[in-house]
Amino acid sequence: MALTVTIDLADLGTTPVELPELPQPTTDTLLLAHPPWHSSDPGPVAVVWLDRSRLVRLAFAFAVDRPQTGPIVVWPAGVPVTSTALAFAVGGLLTAQHPDAEVARVVCAARPPARRTRPTVQHDVRVEIDGQIDRLII
Repeated sequence: MALTVTIDLADLGTTPVELPELPQPTTDTLLLAHPPWHSSDPGPVAVVWLDRSRLVRLAFAFAVDRPQTGPIVVWPAGVPVTSTALAFAVGGLLTAQHPDAEVARVVCAARPPARRTRPTVQHDVRVEIDGQIDRLII
């Protein structure tokens, strides 16, 4: 059963969203909102298991070369399912804010395994789940 939460994100306000049900991976993973090939059926969230050294590089390659796959979630092993589902939902909200963007949104519920020189934008997110309010950085 999908969980509905309320996300409060700067510039977007408070929005109720349904979190996707995700399997717990045993290795580093990318989640794609849509398949990387052209398809009339968006289908389920695509899951790609990768070696950590290629995780962020491939996420950005998909974002630029296949923006229709986004939002894209970088999911390092060990990050909780609920946190990653929240990151996916935030990526969807950010994508909806700029639907004509030429590059897909890449998000992560934790510090992505990337060089510290790679620029990142952090979003302060307030979320309410079953009456509990929490803050996280996506």
